[in-house]
Amino acid sequence: MTSILLISPLFPPSLGGIQNLMKDIAEHSSHEIDVLTNIHSSINSKFDNNFSFGIIRRNLKGITGELSVIYFLLINRKKYDVIYLSRLNDSIIGLVAYILGKKVISHAHGSELIKNGLKTTGGKFPILRTFWENLKFKLNLNLTYKLIAVSEWSKNKLIENGANENKVHIVHPGIDFYNFSTYVNNNLRNELNICKSDTILLTVSRLHPRKGHRLVMDAISKMDNVHYLIIGKGYEEDLLKQYASSLNINDKVDFLGYVNDDDLPNYYQTCDIFIMTGQPSEKDVEGFGIAYLEANAAGKPVIGTDIYGVASAVKDNETGLLVEPTVKSIKNGIEILMNNNIKREYISKNSIYWAKKHDWSQIIKIIDDILSS
Repeated sequence: MTSILLISPLFPPSLGGIQNLMKDIAEHSSHEIDVLTNIHSSINSKFDNNFSFGIIRRNLKGITGELSVIYFLLINRKKYDVIYLSRLNDSIIGLVAYILGKKVISHAHGSELIKNGLKTTGGKFPILRTFWENLKFKLNLNLTYKLIAVSEWSKNKLIENGANENKVHIVHPGIDFYNFSTYVNNNLRNELNICKSDTILLTVSRLHPRKGHRLVMDAISKMDNVHYLIIGKGYEEDLLKQYASSLNINDKVDFLGYVNDDDLPNYYQTCDIFIMTGQPSEKDVEGFGIAYLEANAAGKPVIGTDIYGVASAVKDNETGLLVEPTVKSIKNGIEILMNNNIKREYISKNSIYWAKKHDWSQIIKIIDDILSS
C-alpha cells in the first residue's frame, strides 16, 4: 500500500467536477490517502470526519498558501511516498516534492491546458502573475513522474505542450454506476406538472455561459411537446431566466437549482434525453463531462457538442449524439432522438453498457496502479 498526499485546492464542499473527482478518488482508492485542501468557511470538523480518508485544511491561496504547502511537505517528507496534484498548475510544490525525492503525479483536465498551456491572469501585476502561472505549469509538466489525462483531447494537449507521451495515461473519470442505474419509481413528471406527451430534456451543470443553456432554449423555442429541466446554480441564473422570458418559453423551462446527490438519480431516470451542449471558450473548457455518463447509467441517450474532451464521454450514434454548437444542429439532434424510436432504444441500451465500464470499481484499479507503479 502506497502512502499518498493528494493536494487539491478544489475540494468539497465547494462544487465542481474536479472537486467531486478528487473526493471520489480518495474515497475509492485502496491506498492510504490524505487530502491537503483549502479552508472552507461554511464547514466544521464534522463535515471532514464523514470521509474515510484524512483531510488537512490550510489556506492554500496565493504565495502564502504555496509556502504553507511547502512547509507541510518539509515537515512530513518521510510520511508520503507519492505527491498527487489535482491539477498541473496548482502550485510550485511539484518542484519541491521532486527535490525531496518524491514521485509526483498530476491530473490533467481541460481549462489549464488551453492556449498551449499558457494562461493570462488579471489582478495586480498581470504580466508577472501570468509568467508565474505559466512557469508553475511548465515545471509541473516536466517534473511529474506520470500524468493522468481525463480524455484523449487532454492527452493530446499535454503532448502539444511538451509532455513525454510515455508519461501520459488516459483515465476517464468514474461514476457510481448502481447509484444512477437503479430504477426509482418516482412521480416527478406529475409533481412538476409536465404533460405526459412532452419529451423531457435535462441539463445538470453549473449555470455558466460555456455550458450552452441558451442554445438549448433557442432550439426548444422552435419546437412543440418538449420540456426543459435545468439543474444547477451559478452566476448566470438570473440572466438565463430573463432569456427564457424573452423567448416566451417560461412554460417549457424549469430552473430547479441545486439538487442533492441522493435525489439527482430521480431526475436522470425521469428525463427522456440528457443534453449539455457546451460552447467553445478561450478560458474554460469541458475536459470530459461526467454528467453524460451519469445519464447513460440511467439508460438515457445524451446530446453533447463535439468540442474539447466531450467526444471521450459521448460515443456518437452509440451512447448519444455529438452535434455542432449551433441552434440548428442541436434542434436536429433533439428531433432525431424524439422521433426515431429504434435509434433511441439502440442508444439507450449501449449507454448502460458504456456507463457500467466507468463504475468506480473499474476506474479506481487503473488509477491505483498508476499511483503505486
